[in-house]
Amino acid sequence: MSKVIVKINPETHEVTYEVEGVMGTKCTDITKALVADNEEVETQYTEEYCVPETLPDYINNMEGDE
Repeated sequence: MSKVIVKINPETHEVTYEVEGVMGTKCTDITKALVADNEEVETQYTEEYCVPETLPDYINNMEGDE
């Protein structure tokens, strides 16, 4: 299950986002959407980020011949 954890420090108003259960660059896309126009101070990657994304099978025969 995927989830986003948002922590707000009431004293400094600093916001921290943690994205869990999302692999690879999809995590980066979600983080960019969360940060939007705010200044990003630091980015840390987890082990999940390094998991290669599954690519679709390539089509070897574009003409339909077998």
